[in-house]
Amino acid sequence: MQFDAHARMRLAELLVYSRVLSAVERSNLETSLATKYGLMRRAELSGEVAWLNPGSTLILANGSELLTVSSDGPFTFAQPLSGGYGVTVASQPPGQTCTVTNGNGVSTTRVTNVLVRCTPFVFKRVRAPTTADATTLSSTFVEMPDLGAVRFRTTRADETALLTLTVPYLGGPSDGTAASFFGDAIVGIEVDGTVLDEATFQSANWGQGGPATVTTLARLAPGTHTVRPVWRRGRVWGTPTALPIRLIGGPMLAAHLRTIFTGTVLDSLTTYHSSREARGVPSVTASAAFVPLAIPPLTWTSPMNEKTIVGLRAPDPNSPSNVALRLTVDGVTVSSNNFQHSYSKKPVFPTVVVASPTGPHVASADWRTTGTAARLTTAPSVFQVAFDGATPSASVSSTANAPSTAVGVDAVIPGLTTTLTLANAGPVLLMLNVNAAYSNSNGGTGLVSLEVDGTPVAGTQSQSQNNSVSVPVNIITVETLTAGTHTIRGTYRNVAGGHLLDGSNNLHAIVLNP
Repeated sequence: MQFDAHARMRLAELLVYSRVLSAVERSNLETSLATKYGLMRRAELSGEVAWLNPGSTLILANGSELLTVSSDGPFTFAQPLSGGYGVTVASQPPGQTCTVTNGNGVSTTRVTNVLVRCTPFVFKRVRAPTTADATTLSSTFVEMPDLGAVRFRTTRADETALLTLTVPYLGGPSDGTAASFFGDAIVGIEVDGTVLDEATFQSANWGQGGPATVTTLARLAPGTHTVRPVWRRGRVWGTPTALPIRLIGGPMLAAHLRTIFTGTVLDSLTTYHSSREARGVPSVTASAAFVPLAIPPLTWTSPMNEKTIVGLRAPDPNSPSNVALRLTVDGVTVSSNNFQHSYSKKPVFPTVVVASPTGPHVASADWRTTGTAARLTTAPSVFQVAFDGATPSASVSSTANAPSTAVGVDAVIPGLTTTLTLANAGPVLLMLNVNAAYSNSNGGTGLVSLEVDGTPVAGTQSQSQNNSVSVPVNIITVETLTAGTHTIRGTYRNVAGGHLLDGSNNLHAIVLNP
């Protein structure tokens, strides 16, 4: 069925494979055999689809012939070419706009260079909270439950993916008894078999848990890529020593306390401009004054008045007392976290969206401690992602926190309310950074949430440990919003003796498909 002519001969060759060949492998094999035995390939019309969101479908048309495509990769129309052809998109996938390149021409021979690219490429995977522990005793990274891997293709060299993982409640090893010990619970993002970045939440007492956020920029070569959220248990000090870690909604099983794994290929965004990342080395400091983290200054140049995300990632700061981390752009502090460790580790990811005037810019990070030492056992990093000035965005910041005295009531964090107007329905990147969630009781809990139009869409739970130490809270998610004006705000709920400490809080929203 693949050829205009067939060989009149005995069986010439039998090829046996241990797996099913991909469409590209099969096409290459058929071309090789056709050349070898003097056969003419059918005049087929084929090409490739790139950046189709996982789980979506689009319908292509060539004249009256329709072809449904449900995944990235090669496609071939059933009818052979007999002259003019014109490939169009008959039905767009939800939330994306796909365009055709090299789709028109005249040919009676094989055409293989039709390219269909879909924008924006944005995926989101959600794990709902559960009353049952989802445990792992693995000391090596394994896939997190109920999320799964995401696979997609890139077609050009050095494309970049922005990947985020927000975990609302990550508990260290615990058996629920009065045994006091430290335990590491670690989550990460794996790209093509390599864990690019991770975050450690270390329980100080009885496995009390809290939030963890991971984000990374992945540089991708052309080809098929697999990304997935992973987790493992780390060291345990004290007894017992062979307990699982927990990935649950926490004591508060609110519906929006969900583990969220999102990603986007930045090159698929029409307003994406540039991205940079500077990675440091593990650090130790004993300074009571701010000293630079061991990260090279991150520099970039803005050709226009851009909207720029700048982030500081510190996976596992550790100190016997308070630690403060600060992020600056062009010498001005734009975001910070101040929190108490009491020898346990809490991941930090302060972010900010700034307008970058035309010209060169530099981002740097520093830190200090009120104790005798502070330590980072995993390398920190600073990154920036820039969008052109036409990108709608909204950003607010505040240093005021009204203590939440009413139990079970979601109170708006002062200054963390903003509005965003969308001309078209589409995905919006939302980021909430709270300086320090605190409780005045050992084991007390609080709930930090991100709301859109009065409905919580994501949240994290903080649980104070070992004399009410405070923790930073970071939420990153992608939400698909309708056209029109939306109200976005950060809230806090006192569950058991919880409130917020004064400090730098930030709320950001960036439209990914203007």
